[in-house]
Amino acid sequence: MSLKEIRYLVVHCSDTPDDSDITAADIHDMHLGFGWDGIGYHKLITRDGTVHNGRPEFWQGAHVQGQNHHSLGVCLIGRHHFTAAQFAALESLLNSWTAYHPDAQIVGHRDIQLEDKKTCPNFDAGSWWAENSVLTAAYGHVIVPYTGLYAAPPDRPDGAPEALDTECLYGERLEILESKNHNGYVQVRLSTDGYEGWVNVQDIARIAEDDQPDHVIKPCLATVTQTASITSASLISLPMASRCKLIKIDDDMAEIKIWGRAGNHRSGFVAASAIATSFEAGDWVAIASQFLSAPYKWGGRTAYGLDCSALIQLSLQASATAFARDSGPQYQMLQNIACKDETAFHSFERGDLIYWKGHVGVMLDKSHLLHANGFHHAVMSEPVIEAIARIKTGYGAPIAHIRADRLAALLCPIKG
Repeated sequence: MSLKEIRYLVVHCSDTPDDSDITAADIHDMHLGFGWDGIGYHKLITRDGTVHNGRPEFWQGAHVQGQNHHSLGVCLIGRHHFTAAQFAALESLLNSWTAYHPDAQIVGHRDIQLEDKKTCPNFDAGSWWAENSVLTAAYGHVIVPYTGLYAAPPDRPDGAPEALDTECLYGERLEILESKNHNGYVQVRLSTDGYEGWVNVQDIARIAEDDQPDHVIKPCLATVTQTASITSASLISLPMASRCKLIKIDDDMAEIKIWGRAGNHRSGFVAASAIATSFEAGDWVAIASQFLSAPYKWGGRTAYGLDCSALIQLSLQASATAFARDSGPQYQMLQNIACKDETAFHSFERGDLIYWKGHVGVMLDKSHLLHANGFHHAVMSEPVIEAIARIKTGYGAPIAHIRADRLAALLCPIKG
């Protein structure tokens, strides 16, 4: 079968009792009994949401009479009431398939069977996809701790994209700019700062209106546990400025929603002190200091790794101040207030910003610069005079000195 000619991605059901624990081996044996070459589906999803391999996708299936030569088929075990885990797995599988077959139509068996009246899969698969897929939505949200945003998608579905531009954090909202899967990536605009690019479609999902995030994560990293006990298993760690949905607060622990696909959500627990309803004005330089020794990562935006401009943006954002993502746009915002008198690059105060072409750091005090940099491969504090001298040899002299008092007067608080 030619994979380039796939026209349909077909959803089936096994038409077995919903409480019957049928396996892929059972379906394989059944189809062997029909005289077929084994299981006719390419994938099978059991009640627990596990996706099992059937026929290789380059083999013609045996699942839709008259359409097998240009279709792939997946079967859900059950008859009428499929589990949330099955629907989540189905969405993930179809995301994967549409990376290779972006123009294929998602249908149910009943929609394209040429002969015999079929009800399989006993729900409208096309409508289900339209209502649940992030590819058919106006907006999506990040459902992993963080995901990369790239200037272009990879050249092929099994390839990697080019260098990282920035990162999108858990719960951040993304505007879907094009409702098509390009080799596993979708084009988006990050609502936080307007950054545009491509993200892995498997890392984002459609979130219902009543599940929208309503709190933010305050520390550099916040551990989410399985129960309200700090000794319970860790589910995920959420980086600073992630968004989350609060369920309830009980004593010193907050129960939050852990989003999944197709409404398959669960809950987790985080320290109540780690979340807030919104960013709060505060000492942004102290917040920046929390990232000391975090690894350097080009395009990174979390304590797992971040670059120089992300350190500044995140710290200001966590103190309720909106700021551009990259050092170039940041400098464009501030160039009119740059210090140009004889004290420039000689007399510093806490909170001053120093810009080079492609680099930025913040003064911790009168003599020490905090910056994420490739020389140390980390966020480091060092004497500013030494930093200026070293950077000058490779990248030139600094181009702007922004005093803390002028910066405070110019910056705008985050709305909402």
